[in-house]
Amino acid sequence: PHENTLEFLNLGIDEDELTLSRQAELDQLDKFQVFEEVSAEDYPGVKVIGTTWVDRRISSSLVKSRLCAQEFATKKSLQYYSATPSTAYIRIIGFLIARYNLDSMIADVSGAFLHTPTPADMTLLVRPPPESRAARCGLVWRLTKMLYGLRSSPQAWQDHLHTLLSARGYERSRHEPCLYFHLEHRVYILTYVDDLHACGPREQLLAIVNELSAHLIIKASGPFVCGDSYTFLRQSRLVREDGVY
Repeated sequence: PHENTLEFLNLGIDEDELTLSRQAELDQLDKFQVFEEVSAEDYPGVKVIGTTWVDRRISSSLVKSRLCAQEFATKKSLQYYSATPSTAYIRIIGFLIARYNLDSMIADVSGAFLHTPTPADMTLLVRPPPESRAARCGLVWRLTKMLYGLRSSPQAWQDHLHTLLSARGYERSRHEPCLYFHLEHRVYILTYVDDLHACGPREQLLAIVNELSAHLIIKASGPFVCGDSYTFLRQSRLVREDGVY
């Protein structure tokens, strides 16, 4: 059944699907080396953050599970600020494509937070799910990478991506922290959390995607030229000579 039909919406998730899906998530956390097993007693005064499963049916044959930290905000704080681009800057890539006759690409970083090292000044302990070996042994996880659900994860990911792009000669716009550019290569990259929208000469676009792919798991599409259509941030876009619509 199609995901928009009532038949699909009424599909449940059976225990076998749940077991396989959650184990796949635990395997991914292990592959990314997200945690190390420790005793909470070795970290006096450090709060152990709870975790919860978020399970979602993607299709009639696929269930995805994500383990999320349960770090609840008690008050607003700029300490955890992470930027998202304004509507005007989301459109600026289209303007640059038309103005300078550039190709474009889109990319999505899979498991963005799981690529992100835990900041050196943070000690993050989380309670592992009951399915894990650590839980059965009475241990907790000390995070070496960030986990979804942590208040600091979006900012840490943004800092990590900034480090990767800066090391490759990209500068961050003073007016829009989600816009990066490399003047020599004529490449512009707009970031929206784990989604990237870039424009530039074809060879340079492919080069930066390949370089980032050495550090991140990236699903990229393009390059796109005049007449092509694609979807970014759930909006369909058509490349025309006078802009992207």
